[in-house]
Amino acid sequence: MLPTNELVAISWLRTIPGIPSDKVSTNLPSGDNETALVSGGFVTVLTIGGSVNPHLPRRDPVLQVDCWALEPDSRRKPPFRRANQLAEIIQEACYEPSNFGFVETKTGYDNAGVQSAYLITVPRKVDPVDPARYARYTFDLQLHWVRIPREEP
Repeated sequence: MLPTNELVAISWLRTIPGIPSDKVSTNLPSGDNETALVSGGFVTVLTIGGSVNPHLPRRDPVLQVDCWALEPDSRRKPPFRRANQLAEIIQEACYEPSNFGFVETKTGYDNAGVQSAYLITVPRKVDPVDPARYARYTFDLQLHWVRIPREEP
């Protein structure tokens, strides 16, 4: 199967040191393990735009990246520093050439070669509007990648 922009972004973000690989997805977790997963920080990704190159098979999506944190069972302020730290780690990863190259996506999908990534907007704090008191930082990320077909056995 062909990889999607979100699948490649998630797979790339999971390779960044300091980003918990089991805490990156298109949606926040729900149910019994919601608090456990979000308390250490969580990253969500959503494609919001981008461009298509008519001459090269390269994808250039723009993604909204949200960095979340939650302090379980607390009436204190949401842990904005923790959410911001995830955003800062991702921003720094964009400057490190060793963070680019081959990215293994998901079983059954072709892989990707991530050529570059950079922030289009600075990470910004989103004040909590719900009683769960999630801390959230958001920014837009441009990703440049190509599909790498899996070899048939």
